Amino acid sequence: MARYIDSRNVDSVTDDAAPTRPESFGQLVTAGLLTVAAVVLTNVALRGIAINLLDVSSSFAPLAWGAVITASVVVVAMATVAFGLLRRLSHHPVRHFRMLALVVVLVSLGGPLSANSEPGGSTMAVVVLVVIHLVSAAITVSLLPTLGRRR
Repeated sequence: MARYIDSRNVDSVTDDAAPTRPESFGQLVTAGLLTVAAVVLTNVALRGIAINLLDVSSSFAPLAWGAVITASVVVVAMATVAFGLLRRLSHHPVRHFRMLALVVVLVSLGGPLSANSEPGGSTMAVVVLVVIHLVSAAITVSLLPTLGRRR
């Protein structure tokens, strides 16, 4: 695939971009799978804390086991695809990935902030959903590019 190179500053483009780009599709997939595992385990733990220690209702649909695990897998898979595209199209894929992630997280917070009216919803349940969103984003934007670095 063609890469766009600024001929005035070729050394800085290749030096800056090379250490953060996965060398192969397989390495990107591995980074994505490891990130999925980290996010799912963290979110399941946060869900357990919320239900058992913070008195959040287990009938609150956004915190059901299936919802937490499915959302975690789907969102990190989409982030992996986005990072894969950015590493092919951008001179600074990590920086652009993190900017994109910030926008996506801010937009996605609309869901948790409006979930208070759902059955089993409470202020604490909304706080837990927001924390899960922010922790998932932090893990994804730090781990996915890091795992893809050349060795």
